[in-house]
Amino acid sequence: RANVRACATRRELPLVVDWNVVTQIRRLVSENQVQVLHAHNRVAHLYCVLASILAPGGIPVVVTLHGQGYYETGRTRFLQRMLALRTAKVVCVSDDVTKIVAMRRSFKPSQIVTVKNGVDIGRFVVPSPAVKLEARRRCGIPDGAFVVGSVGRLSPEKNYSMLVRAFAHLVEGTDGKNVERPASAASHVSRPTSHVPSALLVLVGDGPDRDNIGKAAKECGVSDSVLFAGMQEDVRPWLHCMDVFALSSVTEGTPITLLEAGATGLPSAVTAVGGNGEIVVDGESGFLVPSGDESSMAGALERLMLDKALRERQGEAARRRIAANYSVDSMVEAYRAIYSEVVGK
Repeated sequence: RANVRACATRRELPLVVDWNVVTQIRRLVSENQVQVLHAHNRVAHLYCVLASILAPGGIPVVVTLHGQGYYETGRTRFLQRMLALRTAKVVCVSDDVTKIVAMRRSFKPSQIVTVKNGVDIGRFVVPSPAVKLEARRRCGIPDGAFVVGSVGRLSPEKNYSMLVRAFAHLVEGTDGKNVERPASAASHVSRPTSHVPSALLVLVGDGPDRDNIGKAAKECGVSDSVLFAGMQEDVRPWLHCMDVFALSSVTEGTPITLLEAGATGLPSAVTAVGGNGEIVVDGESGFLVPSGDESSMAGALERLMLDKALRERQGEAARRRIAANYSVDSMVEAYRAIYSEVVGK
C-alpha cells in the first residue's frame, strides 16, 4: 500500500485563501523532508505554490491538469501566469489537454509534458458469466436486464441528465423511431417486438447534481429504471454488472473510469470530448457521439443493446487497447522521471 495520509482540509471560503491549509502543507514539508509538491488541478496548484514560497529553500511544484473545461477570466489567466513562475512542470493527462494548455500560453513549452493516466490491467478482469451473475445478485440487479452503467462524480460537467434522457429512449416503445444513430452505428437495426431486455441505468458515485439527475429521471418517466448506487470503495463488482459503459460529459481529460471499464471488457458509448476520443476508437471499441446529443447517444446505446456479438467484439477491442496504451506502470515511470528531473537527480 502507498503511504498516504491526510494533511489538511480546505474550508469553503469564496475568493479567500484558507491559510491554515498553507500552514499545514508547509509543516508537512518541514517534518517529512518533502522534495516535491504535486498538485492536481487549479485549487491545489495555488496552495502548493504558496506553501513552496513559504518553505525554506523552496520546494519544486508539479501540477497535473485533468481537464480543460473550466471558465477563464482575466483574473484567472493572470493568476495562472503567476503560478507558472513557481511551477517546475505541468502534466497534461491527454493530448487534448496538452493542446489547450499550450494554446493558452500560461506555461512555457519546456514546462509542459503529457502523461496519460493508467490503470492496473491485472486488477480489472473480464468477468465470466458466473461472476457476472453473482455480481448482479449482490447488487440487486436482475440477471436478464440490459445494464447501462457509469462511474463518476454526479456533477454538472458530467451531464448525466442528458444520459438519463438518452436512456429513456431504450425504455419507451419498441420501434426505435426518432432515434438518430451515430455515423459508425448507422446501419439499420430493426428493434424486435419481443425478447427486448428490460433496461436499467446504474450510476455509481455521488455529487451535487444528484437531485437534478433524479428530477430528469422522473420527468422522463424512468425513475424505476435508474439506480443510484452511491459512492463505492471498489467499483469492480458494479462494472461486472454492466453490459455497456457510458459517459455523457461535456469535458474530460483521460477519465480513469473509462479506462477501468475498458479493462473490464466493456464497450462504451461516450461523448467525443477531451481524451475520450483518444481512448475509444469509434465503431471499434465503442461509439463516440457529439457532446449534448441525446439522440445520438440513444442510438449508440440501442445498437449495443440489440447486438450482443457487437458488444463482445468491442469489449475485447477495448481491453486490448487499454492494455497496450494505458498501463499504470508506464504512468508511474513517467512521473518518477519528472520527479527526478525537478529535484535535479
